[in-house]
Amino acid sequence: MMSARTLIQLFQTLNPQMLQKKFQGKPREISVEARVQEYGELDAKDFIPGTELLEIEKEEKTENDEDGWESISEKEDADGEWVDVHHFSDEEQEISKKLNSMPIKKVAVISTSRVLTQENFQKICMAQIRKKLEAAPGKAPQKKIH
Repeated sequence: MMSARTLIQLFQTLNPQMLQKKFQGKPREISVEARVQEYGELDAKDFIPGTELLEIEKEEKTENDEDGWESISEKEDADGEWVDVHHFSDEEQEISKKLNSMPIKKVAVISTSRVLTQENFQKICMAQIRKKLEAAPGKAPQKKIH
């Protein structure tokens, strides 16, 4: 019974169309990205998947202040108006929008123009693991990893 569930989960990530409709499950980010290859078709990429995350992190570091705090003058604070607070979920949505808008050619240029260190590869690996965990099925809502 356990091995059958494992096989179903494997096919759900690789090729859900091979399963019956009731076993296909919900479409996830990983299964949407996956594409079924024809027999003998090669999927050679001229870039390293995940390098776009490094460029986005670099842009965010330049946008943020050194300490990450925003200064508010006393007049603005005394007005009693609401102050917008940024949440992690907002940042994750912004990152996903940037990833979707970044063309593949730009990602290829990023991966070929930079020398990637072990730390960069670890960041890429952690981002891919985070994507799998957030998209993983479960009975209870998953805790988000920050």
